[in-house]
Amino acid sequence: MKRRIMPLLLFVLLLTGTVLFVHASGSPNYYSVNKCDTRMDGYIQFQPSYVQNGMQAAGGSLSTTYNYRNPNSGHYSSDTITRYLPTDKLPTDSNIYSRFAIHYKNSHLGECVGNSSNGRFDWVPEGGNLWPVNNPENPVGQ
Repeated sequence: MKRRIMPLLLFVLLLTGTVLFVHASGSPNYYSVNKCDTRMDGYIQFQPSYVQNGMQAAGGSLSTTYNYRNPNSGHYSSDTITRYLPTDKLPTDSNIYSRFAIHYKNSHLGECVGNSSNGRFDWVPEGGNLWPVNNPENPVGQ
C-alpha cells in the first residue's frame, strides 16, 4: 500500500509545482488562492524591477477570511489572516519575493457561511521617487 501512495504523492506535488510555474510565467506579480472545504491555500509573489503598464510593485499582501455564524447566539464573526510581502526592496531588485499561507476553517467559531480572499500590490510609477522604505503599516516579514 505504501509503495502505491508515495509515487502518487510525488506526482501530485510535481503537478502542483508545474501549475504554479505555468501560472507565474505570465507576470512575476500575481496571487492565487485555492479554496477547499476545510482550508484556503494562498500564494502571492512580486518582482520589484518588473514594469507592468508603467508601474512597479513595491510590496503587497494576501488576505483570506472565513465568515462564521454562531448557531446558539446568531452572532456573526470573521477570522482573517494576512501575509505581507517585504517593502524594503529597491526598484532595481530583480529577485522574486513570495509568501504562502494556509488558512484552516475553525469549527469552534460556528457555522461557516462564506469565505473571501484578496491580493493587492503597492504600485508606484516607474522611475518615480515614491518608493516606500519599510512602511510601518505594511511591516516586513509578517
